[in-house]
Amino acid sequence: MGKEVSIPIILIGIILFFILRGGGFLTSLKSQDSPFGIHPAYVIYDQQYAHSQKTPPPASVHTYDDALNIGIKWNRMFYFLWSRIQKTDEDVELGKFDWQESDAFFGSIPPGLNMFVNIDGLESRTQRGKNSGKPKTFTFLTPQLEEKYVEFLHKAVERYGRNGVKYWQLGNEQDLSTDDTAGYAHLMEISYKTIKSACPDCKLAMGGLVITDDFNVFLVPVLQQSGGQYTDIVDFHIFGAAGGSNPIESRIKDVANRLKNTLLVNGYGNTEIWITETGTYSGQPKSHPIMQGNFPYQTEKQQAGQLIKSYVSALSAGVKKVFQAWGLMEGFVDEDMFFDHTGLIYDGLGSDDLGFGIKKLSYYTYKKMVEILEGSDWNNIQTIQELDGVYIYKFTKQSKPILVVWNNNPSSEQIVVTDTDSAQVKTTEAIPRYESGGDVVSYDTAFQTEIKPVIDGELILTLEDIPVFIERA
Repeated sequence: MGKEVSIPIILIGIILFFILRGGGFLTSLKSQDSPFGIHPAYVIYDQQYAHSQKTPPPASVHTYDDALNIGIKWNRMFYFLWSRIQKTDEDVELGKFDWQESDAFFGSIPPGLNMFVNIDGLESRTQRGKNSGKPKTFTFLTPQLEEKYVEFLHKAVERYGRNGVKYWQLGNEQDLSTDDTAGYAHLMEISYKTIKSACPDCKLAMGGLVITDDFNVFLVPVLQQSGGQYTDIVDFHIFGAAGGSNPIESRIKDVANRLKNTLLVNGYGNTEIWITETGTYSGQPKSHPIMQGNFPYQTEKQQAGQLIKSYVSALSAGVKKVFQAWGLMEGFVDEDMFFDHTGLIYDGLGSDDLGFGIKKLSYYTYKKMVEILEGSDWNNIQTIQELDGVYIYKFTKQSKPILVVWNNNPSSEQIVVTDTDSAQVKTTEAIPRYESGGDVVSYDTAFQTEIKPVIDGELILTLEDIPVFIERA
């Protein structure tokens, strides 16, 4: 009799253990399901610290407090460099690894914030090609260097995978820098096999794609040479100004739908699609070699509205994760260019900057979006309308409908909504009712909300230029 009772008692004990751990196993699974990310999610609070694109900031100058405050669950690291773990040829030859910097960085990640780690730093150890003006290849200088790369990657994934780092990405925007599709496909294969060997439940993503008008340029050859294997996630990047005749949200949906079909016909039907870089700006960036163009002035309100539209459109198209970039706080190359204006918090540098640490309207909009939509059934988002400049999407959270609606027309539009299930609803404007986030005194009172009646199953709503959430009252 004792043995018959002991097994369920042990099982109950295990379940209670995970429940009583608080933010442990169950919380981790829940946070991994979330689509809400930032690239990167830290805020550098030392204004004198020089921003760096390729190295993690020291733990002494950055914090994740704001990321946790607005509900971010994913942080994309830019980059995890082999050349900083094994800095010299001698280090590689002797198998000498310096984990100090990465240990400190990963050790600073708070519970519930998932890491998406970009592996790079291969340039000095791969051949330089000369094709089509794209010099980068993925062929190692010697077979021994390839073996050393595999050794480095296995140790890294083993070291950090057991501490919850489960998602890895191979390079970034490689379709801009190379036409060596065979080399990249081979690198994906050896990296995939190495990662799965070190951590069977870890995932590998291809580097983010920028060439999205013709997938035959890079993506399709890589997929075909990989034979339907060696990637769990395909990522694409998309930016631009808000609004216009072909708005970002429409382009997101077009790319996502074409990408799904491309993956399906090439044997990757179960591969997830992520967007790890998207966003628009506030102010007026300068043209720059990294991001060229004539960028019209945009208000904080326009940036915040586009954030909602991009996330909702992507999720409705089946994209699993979306990362606002570049970053939670401004500061990319500090040259007043596009990516120096896309953050949700001012860094005190460049034009149209209201001061170091001041939060934009988009900061509060992101928090409200997560507050209302987090926990939705991400596999059951319905597109109700994408017509005549009016967009309506239906989310389901705990069996209750939540609608997100907006109007892209230059004038207000009166619409009739029938996808509610109650006699009255609460509407919440998705952008605080201020000109700037610096004017927000209290998050709790920053958003315009109303209780509206639903008469004979119909809600009559006048849409201005601010996206609106509609929930059961």
